[in-house]
Amino acid sequence: MSFRYFKFILLALITIILAAFLRLYKLASVPFGWHPDEATKALMARDVLAGKYLPVFFSAFTGREALFVYLETVFVALMGEGIFVGRLLSAFIGILTVALTYATSKELFNRRIGLLAAAFMAVSLWHLIASRNGYRAVIQPLVQLPAIYLLFRGLNSPQRARRKSTNLSPRSLWLNSNWLYFIGAGFFLGLTQYTYTAVRLFPFLIVTIVLLAFLFDFQNTRRHLPQLAVTALTAFIVFLPLGIYFWQNPDAFFGRAAQISIFSPAWAGGDPGARLWQSIKETARMWTVWGDINFRFNISGEPVFGLLDGLLFYAGLLLALWRAWRSHGRKRVAYLTLPLWMLIMLLPMILSAESLPYYQRAIGVLPAVYIFPAITLDAGLKALKKHAKDHKTVLQFANIAVILTFAWLTLRTFNAYFNIWHQTPRNDDDRRVAMVYVAEFLQSDAYLQTAVINSDLYLSTQYMQHPTLALLAPEIYDGIHWFDARQSLPLPPPDTAATYILLNENEPQPALLSAAALQHIETGLDRFERPVFSVYRWESAAPPIPSDQSPAAWSWATTFEAGDPQGLSNPIDLPVNFEDVLLFMGHDNDTAVLSPGNTLAFTLYWQLLQKPDRQYTFFAHLLDADGQVIAGFDANDYPTSFWNPDGGETLLSYMPLWIPPETPPGEYQVEIGVYHQASGQRLSIWNKAETAVADRLLLAPIMIE
Repeated sequence: MSFRYFKFILLALITIILAAFLRLYKLASVPFGWHPDEATKALMARDVLAGKYLPVFFSAFTGREALFVYLETVFVALMGEGIFVGRLLSAFIGILTVALTYATSKELFNRRIGLLAAAFMAVSLWHLIASRNGYRAVIQPLVQLPAIYLLFRGLNSPQRARRKSTNLSPRSLWLNSNWLYFIGAGFFLGLTQYTYTAVRLFPFLIVTIVLLAFLFDFQNTRRHLPQLAVTALTAFIVFLPLGIYFWQNPDAFFGRAAQISIFSPAWAGGDPGARLWQSIKETARMWTVWGDINFRFNISGEPVFGLLDGLLFYAGLLLALWRAWRSHGRKRVAYLTLPLWMLIMLLPMILSAESLPYYQRAIGVLPAVYIFPAITLDAGLKALKKHAKDHKTVLQFANIAVILTFAWLTLRTFNAYFNIWHQTPRNDDDRRVAMVYVAEFLQSDAYLQTAVINSDLYLSTQYMQHPTLALLAPEIYDGIHWFDARQSLPLPPPDTAATYILLNENEPQPALLSAAALQHIETGLDRFERPVFSVYRWESAAPPIPSDQSPAAWSWATTFEAGDPQGLSNPIDLPVNFEDVLLFMGHDNDTAVLSPGNTLAFTLYWQLLQKPDRQYTFFAHLLDADGQVIAGFDANDYPTSFWNPDGGETLLSYMPLWIPPETPPGEYQVEIGVYHQASGQRLSIWNKAETAVADRLLLAPIMIE
């Protein structure tokens, strides 16, 4: 072994050790708490270990590719559950990705570019954050790399076994031939589709590489046509189970991508071309101007590169394009692969229109983006060796400068991650760890002292059936009544006590808290001493009484006259029965007269009679004399799936109606009702004889001045 080769091996080992240190240091506590995505995969791994299912695609929690979940299942089986175990898998994947960056870059170019690219990858803040979070996206680059490496390895090693010996046995000839490279490339190509949604376009990159090989290195590539066919066949076989699933469930293939596409009318605004150009500009800025604002993936707004490594990146991109133009054969294919790798694997982000740049959708460009600055440094060192008079001394100083540069990049990344990213309060907000604090409270002595024996637990949050709580407090999870206190406030049946936990992330509606008169017990604080949730108690008491319990009216009339001179409205006493599902008990109304541009706020009081098997929504409309809706609000943030099975609960629903500024003065009619979310079918109003008389209820008219 030559000293030069030994030096590269030593430096490569140091690079891997550096990557491991950055990815393993304080892994159990940094980042803080469980993000819901981490919790969902831990729950899936728990279910797999329990033998509940072995799917090729996990449809729960909006859908998850299976590979990361199955690997986490292995880690959990070996080491048990816990946040460290889930993140250890991500860290291990990140370290392997750095190692494969070296191997792939070396195969495409040379050993020094491989070493430098791996070093840039090791100290990348983008990849460091991805490697320490338990998100499945981190596995995408790891599975992409061997597909590219083995493909180039096969193309670059024609008939290796024949050159070595003609006396090998058939088995030895097979094992020493390049067929295994192509089979391996096909295996990993098919396996990529089990990693993350943004990998869907990766096969196009592989096809493009093969086409470039035929175009610029035809004589060598045509000899590999049988092996390339085996690559395609292997990829197809590996992908087939998932492909069948996608064929049967096309929504799982497109998933959220269709919702946030630049071609979606909701995002394109009728001009997909303009939205595409905007996406391209936002993507172009991410390298050195403005990065991802989401703290889940980045320090908000920080670009991928700083000034120095950014200059190296742009120079490397230009060098790659220049060498692709000047080179021939396989070298041209290798240099063209890099910009095409970036272009194709950036498309999942470019073709989306939400929150750009969004690093997780672009994770497929790793580690290609870090090969560019490596190309620049490699070219500089070669130029010094070629043109410097005392090139040995100059190279020694240059190598020292490169080492010092990476030492500085390491310190920059360490400080950015552990001192800035982790210590910024918005980190907790974007990573949605509030439920971690709730879980800690529910398992504390404070909760046991607060909760009343046999009392109900009501929890207000934006994210109902939160996976973090399912993971951390499973013994409590199934009995929780989930709701959103910004619009709804359920109260337990008479003679039943309850504990309420209201998260600050969705600030409760003051009108609801005032009407219910809950007793505040304590406030939970996060690690930055900020309020994160409030605990209330409802003692066994009679439900609150609405301020307006006057008779309402039912009517099929489509127009209204002031004072109802034709007697089209039929009075009906409260409570009003809606098909034995719930009773309307009355309402609070802050004013009977208001001006245009203001908000008419109702609080509707309902008594829930049962737990229906359909989801129902409440509506409140303000109608003009012609029966046209001039203001409306539809909502029910206490889903029926969480209603008490035996009924008896009281539900307060806040229904704000904003009056448009151009609304003319006059008398306006208020209608309320209940409808099935999926079909739009309204619940009927029953009279005392339990006969359906209408599908809406009319409240007292409102005057607009």
